[in-house]
Amino acid sequence: MARLFAKAVNAEVIAARKLNEAALLDIIEIDAASHTGVDNVRENIIQLAHVAPSQLQYKVFIIDEVHMLSASSFNALLKILEEPPSQVIFILATTEAHKVPATVISRCQRFDFHAVGIADIVHRLQYICQQEKITVDEVVLERVARKAGGAFRDAESMLGQLFSLGEKHITVELADVVLPRIDLAVAIELLDHLTQRQAQQYLTTLQRAVEAGTNLKELYQLLLELFRRTLLFSVDQSLEHVAALDARESTHEQLLTIMKRLSTAESLKLLDTFMAAGQFFSSTPIPQLPLELAGVEWCQTGVGHSAVAQTPISAVPTSVPVGVATGPKVSTTNIPARKVPVSVATPKPGQKITTQVNTAVVPSNTTVPVMARQVAPELLIRVKQLWPKIISQTKNSNHSLAMALSVAHVAEAFTPNIIQLGFRYDFHRTRVCSLEHLQIIQAVLSEALQQPMVIECIVGEQYDIDLSVLNAMPSDNIAAIDPPEVGNIWDLALESLGGKEVKK
Repeated sequence: MARLFAKAVNAEVIAARKLNEAALLDIIEIDAASHTGVDNVRENIIQLAHVAPSQLQYKVFIIDEVHMLSASSFNALLKILEEPPSQVIFILATTEAHKVPATVISRCQRFDFHAVGIADIVHRLQYICQQEKITVDEVVLERVARKAGGAFRDAESMLGQLFSLGEKHITVELADVVLPRIDLAVAIELLDHLTQRQAQQYLTTLQRAVEAGTNLKELYQLLLELFRRTLLFSVDQSLEHVAALDARESTHEQLLTIMKRLSTAESLKLLDTFMAAGQFFSSTPIPQLPLELAGVEWCQTGVGHSAVAQTPISAVPTSVPVGVATGPKVSTTNIPARKVPVSVATPKPGQKITTQVNTAVVPSNTTVPVMARQVAPELLIRVKQLWPKIISQTKNSNHSLAMALSVAHVAEAFTPNIIQLGFRYDFHRTRVCSLEHLQIIQAVLSEALQQPMVIECIVGEQYDIDLSVLNAMPSDNIAAIDPPEVGNIWDLALESLGGKEVKK
């Protein structure tokens, strides 16, 4: 579009002199992504802008991906954008206008180009195929159109990759070589089974897609798009265009029939269930497992997170991020309750114990669903009574962990087996919430209470450090560690504080 505009403003001169595109020296294209520095802006733009056009009436600068310029480059452009030479036109193109400084946008006339519909992209690709005398299956063109995300340029680029195969007829099998395999029909079939709570059929269809080599992440994204459109349709059934995922009328009617089965509340819960499963794609060794779990959970319960209390969905957050949250200073690491076989050896004097825990621990950079639970005051009293003993037993395994636990508050207990520890500072919470330390403290706590226990860690200003507790702790750290084990004072500091030596 920028090139067409540049030629249009110089149309009379180009026509009169019969210039071809290669000879248009006054139309200058600059890729800002590879020329981000201020020196490139001064040399390639500002200095050339003050030179009169050599052929055309206007010298046109087309700066693509302008949002990639550095802050100093934008500052250098401000003056010439505000007062450009009369014979110079600047065209700034970007796909991320929000990254362009407001001072630059205010000096420009802005035109927003919206995403193109799939049917229009398919029509354009069919025209290109006719001109190139290459036939491409309609299913392949629709896949390219969906993958392009409403951009003609991306669609034509992918079509060029298909042409590079050197075949006169591009089939679905050939397209799989270039494009990630994803079939809209499979996604619609999965949605059909989900809306009818057919867990067995859902798993069978998913397994068939896996065996066919379907790209599961692409399938997951397409399913989310289907769920989103189902939600929009459930809110306003006049929005029938949301079912137009491809150019075929039959697909449109099929999707409308499926979407009508779910209410708005069900659509919300279905979307929520699968979005929660998406975070496990990078951590699970079985690629299809997140989709299998989310599908079975939905089909069996019909309400997504079945353990969530029956509260209006707008009032119940779907997950709590691990870390200090906005608003009330609360941070949660929630470990799913499982049967936890615990083996804690009785330590001999000066000997460290080895703790074996078979439990599923959620990494600290993930989010977990907020589950409904009830306060357990009796359990809270028991833990507070045993807390000094728990700290003492923990010290046998890890001194730094015992130090962090000594400043913790046993804040709350919940049924059936959740203990909430409160910390004044996130540093102490981080120490306790590491995978290694969580396993140790949960094992000791489970042994003391004779039942599997789960630890949650939160941060809040109300959990001030009680100095009397620290002063009351016996200062036997050095005596508890044999000299050959420590070696010197630096090793002792590293052992106690959990640090590491970076330089001697």
